[in-house]
Amino acid sequence: MLFQNVITGFSCADFYLQSTAKLFIDYVMKSIKFTVLLFLCSSGILFARPWEKFFNTESITVNVKPLEYFELSNRIRVYYIQNTILPKATFNLVIEGGSGEETEETSGLTQVWGNSVVFSGSTAYPRDKLSEILELHGSEFNFDGSLERSSFSLDALTDYFENDLAMVLDVIENPAFSKPDIDLIKSQTIQAIKKRKENPARMANTAAQLVQWKGTVRGLIPTIRSIEPVDENLLRSRHRQMMDAGRFTILITGDIDVNHMKSFLEGRFKNFPKSTKSYNSEYLNVTGDLKKGGETVYQQIKDIPQTTILYRAHGIKHSDKDYYALKLFDFLLGGDSFNSYLTSIIRVKNGWAYSVYSSYSAGASVGNLSIFTQTQNKNVEQVLDAIDTVLKNPDPIISEERLAAAKNSIKNSLVFMAETPESLARLQLSLKWDNLPDDYLAHFLENIQKVTAEDLRRVAKRYYQPENFFISIVGPDGVVSSTGAVKRKRVLYTLPE
Repeated sequence: MLFQNVITGFSCADFYLQSTAKLFIDYVMKSIKFTVLLFLCSSGILFARPWEKFFNTESITVNVKPLEYFELSNRIRVYYIQNTILPKATFNLVIEGGSGEETEETSGLTQVWGNSVVFSGSTAYPRDKLSEILELHGSEFNFDGSLERSSFSLDALTDYFENDLAMVLDVIENPAFSKPDIDLIKSQTIQAIKKRKENPARMANTAAQLVQWKGTVRGLIPTIRSIEPVDENLLRSRHRQMMDAGRFTILITGDIDVNHMKSFLEGRFKNFPKSTKSYNSEYLNVTGDLKKGGETVYQQIKDIPQTTILYRAHGIKHSDKDYYALKLFDFLLGGDSFNSYLTSIIRVKNGWAYSVYSSYSAGASVGNLSIFTQTQNKNVEQVLDAIDTVLKNPDPIISEERLAAAKNSIKNSLVFMAETPESLARLQLSLKWDNLPDDYLAHFLENIQKVTAEDLRRVAKRYYQPENFFISIVGPDGVVSSTGAVKRKRVLYTLPE
């Protein structure tokens, strides 16, 4: 996933604290992965080095051909990558449309809908039967939703893949939506809403999203008020809207027979005629001048020993000509973790924080710039002042030597894009959705190499000025003072429930 982060940027994460149970599961999974790794080494599979076909390892040039695809009779496009190294396959039904189609009154509906489809089963495969078969086969059936798209996925061993795929497609087409299951999903969603205020990092991130995108679909989050009215009628209405072949894209990777899969999917999707009204995502596009943060500090009061600090500003779309320069500047600013300039100032020189980093994301119509750290309450004003000083004067960050090192680091991370067929295919699809050409990857390094130190100074001055940023902090009252060293307007903020 490292290369995908290099290309598309890090999203500002929810920063959930991991529970003891989660840590134990991670330990078990790492043990399993290590056992598999030993097997791959002993069998010679690992040393086949499948990624070599994508790269010239001497000069590290990218040679990734466009995704192959076929179309069903109702014009659903099916992208695929065949890979027989492991006896497994994955299926993704990607549906155009997600939380961006919701309103303040229905926010969270799409996530409840998708989770209910996966959880409830169908008439032919009730919940208990569905779970039993999936667990017996070691298969995974999941839903994932975002602002623009929703996705159902199946991950299964080759021997079970076709039968399990037929089963989950029946569930997707004919969900049960039983009231007890809906009530359980709603209850879990409401509990998650109530727990928003338990994690300071998540609190800061959510508040930053809400103030940055206030008045737009990007500034909506689920609330108890929007989840409680959800019932079977609302879910079935959303289901009918989403079950439109005009919204569908299919992605299949792994150990598959393409001709057989084409015939299989043709039969399974024949009941989905292509809509004459295609999905329109224009409402997600951002036009005009975007609102700036004005260095206002939005503070949520929480009595904790250290304060969370998050800077957020509007970035650019992925196809913008400044994308490569911004990517490199972010890398030098804070994206390179312990080698970054922010770390040298905040951690190494002053010892104010263990970790400080920046992140940069870009999509089809907009992007985000972020800076994140946590520090002792007594250091908050000094940290804010230090970050602003760095942003106002980026010259110490930029040098020919630093720029060359950043380019080399990004170049060396390219091999990770082909870590799995799934990661490569998802990356290629995401680039299509960002309206980038098929040869984008082939020219990526070339465009990175073209960036000059002067380009970095230009984008830093344009995009990284302190007044561009919305500042969201979570900590005790008094850590920011209007009469202190950092003179900013402070606004007390409370997350909606």
